[in-house]
Amino acid sequence: MQREIQRMLLDMTACIGMDSTFMGVLAGVATRMKRANGGVVILYNLSPRTRGLLATLGLDQIIQAFEAGATPTDMIPRDSDNLAPLQPSESQLERAQTMLEAHEKLCEINPDNLPKFKDVLTYLREDVQKKSETPPTRS
Repeated sequence: MQREIQRMLLDMTACIGMDSTFMGVLAGVATRMKRANGGVVILYNLSPRTRGLLATLGLDQIIQAFEAGATPTDMIPRDSDNLAPLQPSESQLERAQTMLEAHEKLCEINPDNLPKFKDVLTYLREDVQKKSETPPTRS
């Protein structure tokens, strides 16, 4: 986001499943990129199952998703040496905030998701609140 990239390509060859937090983070990145500079998130080499997961939550409306063998050749990076895995570096509070924001984004992009995640949102809000509270100091 800080480098103002136009396309974020994610090779999903090794992906056998996606949870709602991951899909919510993708939704957040996709909407921020589009809003900031018209950028797009492209997932390629998806299995039919993982492609279906995206459609179930409505992400296929905001993310370009291609099953293995269906990706336009001009979208596949020619120099895969420049690709790097993402490295998580979050505290417990940051992780809880990310999970909450991810699920809120899923409900924002598709209101039909709200009943699916109502209880998750309640739990995550409470978890963020709990992790945000500073522990009492000892005298």
